[in-house]
Amino acid sequence: MKKQPTARRITRLMREGNYRQAAQELYGFCAAESAHKVLSPSDVIVILDEYRTCEQECFVVVTLNSGHDVIKRHVITKGLLNKTVVHPREVFRVAIQDNAAAVILCHNHPSGSPEPSPEDRDITKRIDEAGKIVGIPVLDHVIVCGNGSLKNYSFAENGLL
Repeated sequence: MKKQPTARRITRLMREGNYRQAAQELYGFCAAESAHKVLSPSDVIVILDEYRTCEQECFVVVTLNSGHDVIKRHVITKGLLNKTVVHPREVFRVAIQDNAAAVILCHNHPSGSPEPSPEDRDITKRIDEAGKIVGIPVLDHVIVCGNGSLKNYSFAENGLL
């Protein structure tokens, strides 16, 4: 098993002029720390739990590599208490910049009700169609609830994706 680099070791490598090796070790350490594989909606909920407490709706895109490891989370829009406006162009702009193989959509319902609104269903369909065109599939759209509720809604688990 490879030993994780320490600040002391990386500093020593830099002092010795081994900048490339120091950078590689630091990059490897950071990548190992941020790696999170998504195999089910519950895996996504773990990394999006902080959005439960937002007082306004936030629309988040999680970009994934071909192994379904998280590349990055992006807050696309922050809206009002009960709605936010999102466009497929914004979703796929960040996905293309991240060289994502797939995306997962997420937004919160501050009200505490996990049920998707007609607007939620419509935008999910539009983004899914755009994803098929650009070759970046939408694997799921997860709604996390606030207001003390731990309920969630997965479009994939409910057969809507």
